[in-house]
Amino acid sequence: MTSGKIGPGASFRDQVEAATARAKAELVQEVPGEPITVRIRRAVELTGIGRSKLYELIAAGEIDVVKVGSSTLVIFASLKAFIEGRRGLV
Repeated sequence: MTSGKIGPGASFRDQVEAATARAKAELVQEVPGEPITVRIRRAVELTGIGRSKLYELIAAGEIDVVKVGSSTLVIFASLKAFIEGRRGLV
């Protein structure tokens, strides 16, 4: 894949790859004011995914969490990436 900077003589494919790379990089960047983590209850509220299903996705390694004492905190960027990765899949 290209670095994301394309000159005027670049092929259409190179331009598409560069645009795709830029879009993916934007998805990963954090938006100011977004939390780093959320509790399970909030992750359920934000996504509409049921609590049990959320725990299944965590166990499968599809959504990242950290444990702090007895609290399970969902990595917000991981939650967003999971949802974005399923956009358009029906």
